[in-house]
Amino acid sequence: MSNKIRVISTDMDGCFMSDTFLGQEVRDIIKANETLLQKIISKKKYDKTILNLGSNRQSIALDYENSKKRREPKEGDEQQDAGIGSAFPQMQALADHLGAEFDPFLLADLFNDLPDGHSIKLAKSFYNSDGITYKKEVLDKERTLPGWINDPSKVSILYAQMHRAALKHPKDEISFTFFDDREDLRAGLHAYFKKNAHLIPANVKLKIRGYEGAMDLDGEHAAIKKYEPIHGIKREKSIDKNYRQTVKAMAKAAIESDDTQESGLSDYSCNLIRSYSDAEKAGFHATGSLDYSKYYNPKYKPTLLTKFSANMDHFFGSSSKKQEKKKSKSVDERALSSNSSADNSRDVLNKSKSSPATTSTSKQKEKDEDHETKPSHGKGK
Repeated sequence: MSNKIRVISTDMDGCFMSDTFLGQEVRDIIKANETLLQKIISKKKYDKTILNLGSNRQSIALDYENSKKRREPKEGDEQQDAGIGSAFPQMQALADHLGAEFDPFLLADLFNDLPDGHSIKLAKSFYNSDGITYKKEVLDKERTLPGWINDPSKVSILYAQMHRAALKHPKDEISFTFFDDREDLRAGLHAYFKKNAHLIPANVKLKIRGYEGAMDLDGEHAAIKKYEPIHGIKREKSIDKNYRQTVKAMAKAAIESDDTQESGLSDYSCNLIRSYSDAEKAGFHATGSLDYSKYYNPKYKPTLLTKFSANMDHFFGSSSKKQEKKKSKSVDERALSSNSSADNSRDVLNKSKSSPATTSTSKQKEKDEDHETKPSHGKGK
């Protein structure tokens, strides 16, 4: 007999960490969202609840940048607001209140071939004593920390989370609910997955919800906007066990698109990112973002990824757990060592590289394949 699993993926800034939350004298994410949380708790039909971070804070760098948002100073304030803080401990607080399991997986873990939850664990070493705000030294380490190429459409985030949940619960019914405050983003996601319902695992029902936080400081009058649920199409092998490669394929398509090549995407040292390999060398840190949904062809075969990155061998069984652990350790050493330079750090991160000849051949093969299937065209916090 199958179980009923509820997965909740939440945006944070403007959503669960709304202006109501920001305006609290003593910030309490439970109190700021009490009405919605009680509605979630009241639904007893699920055997298990899993909480995912649906925010674009998918790396320490982006979590830090968003953590600096402050409320307007009030008369009588003795000191400046320290900032809204990291979303990671707030997610754990929400999970604890709901009696849910918090899945700490981030796309920074995915892109850098790191163990699930590694980035969130690493973030804790940069918190102040309050366990919420960041130390200023994180700025000096930013380039050495695991990053991701920001996808404002959030298609990559939901795709990874849905298939990840389905892989863990292949025989169960999964209700996957995504909360976000931005109407344009919600509408874009709904249109994309409705058109490409085959990208949703067969045992998953996707529910998109609009939520801008409570209307007052006591967490009352929370308004929810509902969209028509989208069911995964029942078919063989609907669960993508190689979802990591698929998300990387989305990034590759966006990076190497004509639009990006023309407009230019650069790393923190102002070097142009022209290929997925360039993004790897930059530790997946970029000065801009890319809409993956606009350039990714849903028919693109993830196995083709072996052509452009030797690191993909990790997902085809060539890399052992020992290699993964060794790579994870090297990222920690780069992030916490004050003597390592950004350039040396990127060299450590990119131990495995394809040769120029292989890359050239790979790109030519991909061009030939592109003649047969054109990419389908379709913001975020």
